[in-house]
Amino acid sequence: MKVSKWKVLGIAGALVLSYAVASDAAQLKVDEDTFADFGFWTKVMYKNLEERDKSGPFDYNKNVIDVIDARFTIEGQINKIVQFYGEAVSTSVYDASDTLVASDTDFKLAEGGVNLIAIPELQLRIGKIRIPFTRMQLADEYARINPIEPLYDPQDIIAGFLGRSGIVYESCINSGLTGTWVQYCAPNLFRFVDGGAVLHGDIGEGMFRYNIGVFNQGTDDEPFNSVTWTVRVEFTPTMAGFNPETTSTPKGWLKDTYLGKKGDILTIGVGYLSQDVDPDLTGKGFDELDVDGYTVDVFLEKKFQSVILNLEGAYTNLNESHYEPTLVDTNGDGIRESLDISAQKEGDTYLWYVQGQLLYDGVVGIGKPAIFTKYEYAELDGQSNDLEWYAWGAGINYYIEGNAARLSAGFTNVSYDDLAEDYLKANDKEDNITDFYVQAQIMF
Repeated sequence: MKVSKWKVLGIAGALVLSYAVASDAAQLKVDEDTFADFGFWTKVMYKNLEERDKSGPFDYNKNVIDVIDARFTIEGQINKIVQFYGEAVSTSVYDASDTLVASDTDFKLAEGGVNLIAIPELQLRIGKIRIPFTRMQLADEYARINPIEPLYDPQDIIAGFLGRSGIVYESCINSGLTGTWVQYCAPNLFRFVDGGAVLHGDIGEGMFRYNIGVFNQGTDDEPFNSVTWTVRVEFTPTMAGFNPETTSTPKGWLKDTYLGKKGDILTIGVGYLSQDVDPDLTGKGFDELDVDGYTVDVFLEKKFQSVILNLEGAYTNLNESHYEPTLVDTNGDGIRESLDISAQKEGDTYLWYVQGQLLYDGVVGIGKPAIFTKYEYAELDGQSNDLEWYAWGAGINYYIEGNAARLSAGFTNVSYDDLAEDYLKANDKEDNITDFYVQAQIMF
């Protein structure tokens, strides 16, 4: 009994929080094989948002200070075979009902799951987890070079057909576009997470990495009757002296930059996605779309004396991603202000982006300065003209303690062309928008 009591006391004593430098967290440790890292991460951003409407009650710039991300994290393992992680996230200081600037103040399970390790080459991650299709979907949101989320679309043109990217909490969103359809549920084809399972592993000491995933599919004519499939394979030419990345962790995340801590890195990735989509979820108003997605991406991090270079680029093609729209006049006033997809002609989507950062690997003041830039392009097939979207931005990062304490400032310019521009002009909305921001983030 005495041994049992002392063992209990020893375990209780090991639960005292101590700072874990490697993971930027407070660690709760039972023994060498059983522990959990707890953390609090947050991003506070000042945003100068250019007007979205040319007329009306909200045709003015907005200045907003917002907590765009606050999360409590846990990551650890029960033993060397069973790992786990979870994150509860809130994304605004305003409730979702305040539609002018809000996201949501509620803390929700953003993602979390269990990773089971047989051998490094064979592992299984299950839960509400990252979808291994594009590199963008596996990105560590606190290690982004550009603090602005990918596919930043202030007029919701892309989102109106493809849904939202990032952490979302629904299978699809009701399109906010003015159209002749009664209901159009836009599938979140670039959602970062969903309920699913991923078989993954590192082969040849990380030279090859694979991810094979099955996920919930709530977007077809019989929601959740079938599944979404993804496959992603990555290659690093280790024989040329490059170090590999890995997704064989509880989270399975990748970073935009490792700040030189992993040496020179080169990753070439390819991915495939298969998902069925029915815009009204019933099979009555629309025929089901069989979406097939293909992507290829390249990531490079290399140090040149006192400068660390990061370069990244990707191309993605989605076949049968949406029904091709055209503009029609529904009010009889000669203005074609509504999007019509009644022809039910399947359309494809093409996206690509490039981004880069130059980091001075020396302390200036209290941190390391860096400059970055990013350019993105998306094109969705239309019946006559295509929907086109461009976004580019630039700024500075100042790494005080890596990503654990970092300041960023910059701008993002978004412009719309062809059918997207025509639609916005017909509805008296801006087709060229420039937003500025300053952000501070911490990770504990």
